[in-house]
Amino acid sequence: MLLTLEVCAVNQDILKTALALNLDDFEDAVQLACAMNENLDAIITRDLQGFVNSPITILSPGELLASLSELS
Repeated sequence: MLLTLEVCAVNQDILKTALALNLDDFEDAVQLACAMNENLDAIITRDLQGFVNSPITILSPGELLASLSELS
C-alpha cells in the first residue's frame, strides 16, 4: 500500500489547524487539515457526516469508483 499512497505528515501546525476546524471528531479534523495542507482534491471516506461543510470535496468509496469509471 505504501508504494501507491503517500502518507501526510502530522506536525504541530497540522494539529493547530485541526483544532481550529472545530469538527466534532478530532481525527477527522486532522485528516482534513492534512488534506488542506497538501492541497488535495478530495478525501475518500465512509464517514461523510464527519466532514460536513468541508472546504475539500468529500467522496464515498463508491463515488470515487463511479467518477473514475467515467474517466475511462
